[in-house]
Amino acid sequence: MSNKEQSDGSSANYYKLPENASELQDLISAKNMNFYIGSIFELCYDHSKAEKAQDKNSQICIIARIINYAEYEKKRIETMYKM
Repeated sequence: MSNKEQSDGSSANYYKLPENASELQDLISAKNMNFYIGSIFELCYDHSKAEKAQDKNSQICIIARIINYAEYEKKRIETMYKM
C-alpha cells in the first residue's frame, strides 16, 4: 500500500479484491503474505465461522494460534532488523 492511498473509513482501492481472486489463498498470494501473516489471515476467517457457530472452544483455540503466529512474526521481524 502506498503512503498516498487513504481510506475514508468505509472503503479504499487497496481493499478491492484482485482480479480472479476467489479464495483466501488468492488474496494471500496477491498480497505476497509470508507463512505467518497468511496463516493469521486464514485463522481470522476461521474464527468468524466459529463465532457464528457459537463454538467457544474453537474460538479460543483459534485466537491462541493467531497469538502464536503473531509472536513468531514479531520475532522474525525483530531478528531481521538486528542484522
